[in-house]
Amino acid sequence: LLKKMNQDVDELDALVQEMLLYSRLERNAATPDIALQPVPVESWLPNAVEDEIEAAQAADISIPVAVAANVADAACEPRYMARAVQNLVRNALRYAKSRVEVNVGTREQRYFIEVDDDGPGIPEADHSRLFVPFARLDESRTREPNRSGGTGLGLAIVQRIAEWHGGNAVISTSSLGGARITIEWPQRALPAPVAAAD
Repeated sequence: LLKKMNQDVDELDALVQEMLLYSRLERNAATPDIALQPVPVESWLPNAVEDEIEAAQAADISIPVAVAANVADAACEPRYMARAVQNLVRNALRYAKSRVEVNVGTREQRYFIEVDDDGPGIPEADHSRLFVPFARLDESRTREPNRSGGTGLGLAIVQRIAEWHGGNAVISTSSLGGARITIEWPQRALPAPVAAAD
């Protein structure tokens, strides 16, 4: 009973935190207060999802993280983009059987971050609905029957962060057999850092 109570408290805390973040994103939607900067993806990404990697390993799920050779720095707001990727990986872990993959690359002058899982997949009819706040799939689709299906805000937050970067998020079918959720946003030239005066 105590374990269940602690789990309920953790879920409520997660819901409150997600609601506060989503409210902040919505309040600033018209004039986002973000500063894009060059982020070294190869070191930034594993650090961003460190906790999620540990959770995957504890659940006996492999979670390789791959960055394409042609991607060095990506222009983004690192804190918000990290949150978007964390939400995608947490979502994938709820449905994965044994594997989640995170891949970063570029195509057609756009960065992309793809998160794949080998779970049951998402029906095409539900793709756009899952970016609506508080939308959730049937909890029977989760990897464990007693596992939380999430707050229903995670993917709405992902979409808002992607839009802030001039991009979007989309759901498709993964080659692993489950779902693939992709964030894409335009590549941008950023000014070079100003050298410090001698």
